[in-house]
Amino acid sequence: MKLVKVLLLFVLAIIVTFSACKKEELPEIVNEIPIEISNEIVLTSSIEYPLGVVNKWNLLSGISSYKLFRSIDAENYEIIKILDSNTNTYFDDSAFEGIVYQYYIEGISADSNIISNFTSGKAVLLSTENSFSLLANLTGGVYNTTTTDSLCIMIASIIDSFATDSADIMLLIDKTGSMMDDILAVQIGLTLIIDAMPAHCRLGLASYGDLVSDSVWIVGGMGDWYDFEDLTFNHNDIQSLVNSLSTTGGGDWSESVFDGLHRTIEKADWQSDNKLLLVIGDAPPLVTPCNLPLTPAQPVECTMHSIIDVVTSCFANNVVTNLYPIVVPVVKGGEGN
Repeated sequence: MKLVKVLLLFVLAIIVTFSACKKEELPEIVNEIPIEISNEIVLTSSIEYPLGVVNKWNLLSGISSYKLFRSIDAENYEIIKILDSNTNTYFDDSAFEGIVYQYYIEGISADSNIISNFTSGKAVLLSTENSFSLLANLTGGVYNTTTTDSLCIMIASIIDSFATDSADIMLLIDKTGSMMDDILAVQIGLTLIIDAMPAHCRLGLASYGDLVSDSVWIVGGMGDWYDFEDLTFNHNDIQSLVNSLSTTGGGDWSESVFDGLHRTIEKADWQSDNKLLLVIGDAPPLVTPCNLPLTPAQPVECTMHSIIDVVTSCFANNVVTNLYPIVVPVVKGGEGN
């Protein structure tokens, strides 16, 4: 009888050991969809953004990490990212435009793993509207669209809604040719914007054109693709810079949005806990990476920074949740240089 008990314990130990080892082995490719689905983790995947797919889910207590899976045939899933327990969003910038992907996420815990629902996600053709909307989504900000006539009213409204006393407020404006009337609107209406600011706020202003065609390709190099006036209590300095802004030629329809944002976020002397960065433009960002080091031999318009660089910089400088993109639709015709 004692021998039987010993044998039973030995077999049980083998089963437990085998189960534990199998639980730790998580293959890169999962060929079968897990049968048991828990709705405790609710996953959503975007179908309207360019440059990739935004995946978001709710956080659960007791989870040590999350594993995000992706498939293109709803059968063979691969792990594309392992994320820590405090992360509830992931931008899949490896997703190709126009392809429908399937996703699910697995929460890893000491007791048992939890599987989310299954979703579909797709990246779409890049436009001004969806690129600016994506910037807001990834940084927790607010996306707006307005007309030239209402531009300063929109800016004042955002400041009135989100700025607090002693806020840092930075305006970043596309200064290529199609923005001429919008720049004029800000020149005329800056007083309205300043009047909407709470007490003791600093104001700054920057503008961007096309990094390559407005600087690198210009004889002598490094021309006027970018202007910058740091955050200051002297709002007259900002009015002077706005008044001096002139449009650049630009090389094509897309502009150096990501380069302008990245440089402004990194360069500004942010001091307040309440930061507002309003980017105003009418054209989508350049997405073709530059050949580095950047020289006049660069064959096409390009960007030195990606949307991920911008979002990372936002987090690093605590500007996240405070990026407010504003699109001014092009109704004046032309290529929008």
